[in-house]
Amino acid sequence: MAEHEPGAIEFPDLQFDDQVFDLCFHPHRPLVASGLITGLVSLYEYAPEGNTLKWTSELHQESCRACGFSEDGAVLFTSSADMSLAALSVETGQLMVHLPHAHNAPINAMLVLPEEGLVATGDDEGVVKLWDPRQRACAFEFHKHEDFISDFAFVPHKKTLIATSGDGRLSVTNYRKDTCKVSEQLDDELLCVAVMREAKYVVCGTQEGILAIYKWGEWEDYRDRIMGHPHSIDSMVAVTDSLVCTGSSDGLIRVVGIYPNKLFGVVGDHDDMPIERVRLSGDRTVLGSCSHDHTIKLWSLQGLFEESEEAEEGETDAVEMEQAEGEGEG
Repeated sequence: MAEHEPGAIEFPDLQFDDQVFDLCFHPHRPLVASGLITGLVSLYEYAPEGNTLKWTSELHQESCRACGFSEDGAVLFTSSADMSLAALSVETGQLMVHLPHAHNAPINAMLVLPEEGLVATGDDEGVVKLWDPRQRACAFEFHKHEDFISDFAFVPHKKTLIATSGDGRLSVTNYRKDTCKVSEQLDDELLCVAVMREAKYVVCGTQEGILAIYKWGEWEDYRDRIMGHPHSIDSMVAVTDSLVCTGSSDGLIRVVGIYPNKLFGVVGDHDDMPIERVRLSGDRTVLGSCSHDHTIKLWSLQGLFEESEEAEEGETDAVEMEQAEGEGEG
């Protein structure tokens, strides 16, 4: 797969004065928000012709490690190493909700739960909380991990929140039924997570560069793994039900197939600078990435889906057999 497809739309980089920790896309509009190591939060409108700054906010006293839009796109939620959780108006940037002591430790991960109206946060001590912004209160709290929460995924039809942690474990929580399953501890940090193949598989990126694949319901140990990343997989996003884009500490963004397990190639790079986050736009046509190089890069996914689908043609029977038999390592 070529790094830049001929004729693909190109977007100018967003340049910042400091390191970007997180980015997120508006669900319906060409807007991208960023959280910086200084605590600064910014909102930009992006386009091939140029990027336009809409507003900035300096509400956080320490680094803004996570951000995410509400499902309707009216609110931007942010969380910080200063242990606070906030909600900002997308139109004006004005502060709507501020919970200065949301956690007792720095917040490292956050996810807005679609269809639920809840916000999940996870801190450096492994505590997970679910917030109801309308009540400005914590609705659920879980203590299943012993180290930092690195990432979240949510499966709406199962009402299930998945968390990964630096303690090498994966937790799967149905908060409506108040049940939680925790995987066996790996001798490796789990840094990111994605749910794939109609929620039959959960894929985790690790510090040692392995993609560990768990089959849904079999949480004791991973079922399969994909090698090929020479360094840590720090972020990951599903771009289709069978493809993920991974961001690695070697600065490369790779496209990886899940059943069949295959490294397709490189979408882009940050010149050997570690990648903090990769995210997908609301219309699923643009991939965003941020790195230690103080930039957000936007990558057009034009042609990616068609090319990967062509590569998978004729492999359906083999995939079904592999899923049924659970054979081998990728």
